[in-house]
Order: sequence, then structure tokens, then C-alpha cells
Amino acid sequence: MPTILLVEDDKLLRELVSAYLRSRECFVCEVGSAEEALAAQRSGRRFNFLVTDIDMPGCLDGWDLAERITATDGGVKVVYTTSGRGNPPRQIPGSVLLRKPYQPQQLMVAVVSMSESL
Repeated sequence: MPTILLVEDDKLLRELVSAYLRSRECFVCEVGSAEEALAAQRSGRRFNFLVTDIDMPGCLDGWDLAERITATDGGVKVVYTTSGRGNPPRQIPGSVLLRKPYQPQQLMVAVVSMSESL
């Protein structure tokens, strides 16, 4: 069962995506900010995937969050999501970038394809 840390500040989108992933038998920890995501990681739960919005309010964006999480757990696969309003995407080897609006099924396809390398 994939374990996913879902970080999305848009509550409706977060709930929609989380419900879809759970219906596909994924364990999902959903949070609304990078700070909450770091707290979830510190709680001791291991995640196979980090799905993070890039443009979030607060001190950390999705790029910074992924760097911090993968620095302490290099086995985490990262899926970035963005509406494309901010800076151009960074090229991060082994990660996936989904442009909003995306369908939850597209996220599941990314998770399944990345799972093959776990």
C-alpha cells in the first residue's frame, strides 16, 4: 500500500485528491502547509511519496519542502503540482510535475509508475 504525504493549501482540492487516493487503497496523510508536512514527517511515519503543491503560503514552497524531506529520507518519491504562476519548474531527477488542473487519475498513474522503482 503506497503511503502518501499530500501537501495542498487548497482544502477542496486536497480533500478530493485524498478521497480518490484512499479509494485506490493508498494511505494518505493530508496537510495544508509545508510546516504541517514537516511535522508529519517528524512524527515518525514513513512515506513512500510526497505530493506537494509548489506555490504555497508560508516560509517554504514545495521545492524547499521536498529538499528537506528527501534530505532526511532519500527514498521518498516526489510529485510536484503547480498552476504555473510562480517560477519555472526546476528539473528534479526522478520526480514528476503535474500541471493544475490535473485529474486525480493522473496522480495515481504517476504513483503507480514511480512505485515500480521502490
